[in-house]
Amino acid sequence: RERVNSALDDYGTVKQQVGDEVPIAEDWESRHRALHMALFSACASPILLRFCGQLHDRFHRYLSVVRTFGTF
Repeated sequence: RERVNSALDDYGTVKQQVGDEVPIAEDWESRHRALHMALFSACASPILLRFCGQLHDRFHRYLSVVRTFGTF
């Protein structure tokens, strides 16, 4: 619970939101991931946590490609 509250407080300091006209900043991404991983950590399943981490990593790579080429 403390980990989730801390991650939520940290995430709340970022002013950027999905849907803004500017690209998503690295700061937002790292805090967003930390918040979700804190929420998932309550399940105490290493397999699920690893899977969620892998999904985030793949999404981050996808975003990098979109940013580079400006297309889907």
